[in-house]
Amino acid sequence: KGDQARRCNVLWHNNNYFIRASIEDVLNTLKVKDLKRILERNGIVPTGRRKTNMEKIKNISPSKIINYLPNNYKNYYSISPKGLEFIKNNYDFILIKKHYNFKIDEKLYCNFRNSDHSFFSTCEQLFLSQLKDDFDSDSSYTKKILFDKLSKLYDLYNFQKKALFYALAELYIELSCDSTIPTLAFINLDLTPVSLKSRQQQILSEFNNYVSPQDDTIDIIYKNRQHYDERMIKKIFSIPLSLNVCSEEYFKQIIKGIFNNSFNKEETIKNIKQMFRNINFIKK
Repeated sequence: KGDQARRCNVLWHNNNYFIRASIEDVLNTLKVKDLKRILERNGIVPTGRRKTNMEKIKNISPSKIINYLPNNYKNYYSISPKGLEFIKNNYDFILIKKHYNFKIDEKLYCNFRNSDHSFFSTCEQLFLSQLKDDFDSDSSYTKKILFDKLSKLYDLYNFQKKALFYALAELYIELSCDSTIPTLAFINLDLTPVSLKSRQQQILSEFNNYVSPQDDTIDIIYKNRQHYDERMIKKIFSIPLSLNVCSEEYFKQIIKGIFNNSFNKEETIKNIKQMFRNINFIKK
């Protein structure tokens, strides 16, 4: 719509991405009831299926079909083979427009775009680059953001194994309590053990604000459970964290609960809270 669409149409025409639509292309724009009428008027019994009706219409002379086409059918255009090739080579940019919620910067995307034009691997590299500084400083919160974006992106396009892995990685960060470290210490290395213990108690009083597995993350894990491989857990637990109160064995129990639909979020938070309470924050 508007000026942008008109400029786009001119560009496509000038580059021969459009060609005059064939009669078959025009017929494909008609409703099934209109295709049936063409067949009936030519003494042919129609069916309820578009594909079958189109096959029958191919046996009718074009001169007997034209009167049933829209009056302006000569102004119809189709995408040329050159246009289809252009779309194939630039389809990832179409996906960018579809996924505005991922806030993908097109210029930055171009910097990471690979020769295969893979939207997913490019996004993965792009997200990693945006969070590189935080990764270098071991920020678990930004790792969690990255894993959240990637799990949703891959889940949207049914890359089930990757969607599951990144959702599990996000859950791992969530249950580790590592994100409480900067909050606990106020990023101040001079806090006394008493001050640290006091801050720990404050976090415990608001624990659900710091540790609370997201429902959409749980849904992605459950949805893609058939692609689970225990080696994923080994790989996830190799991600360096400053603190992880959730043991590998307990994490596996949680995953099993999600898979068999017995996962209890409140009970899990309660257990993680107890593990966090048992930490002795004394500086050596």
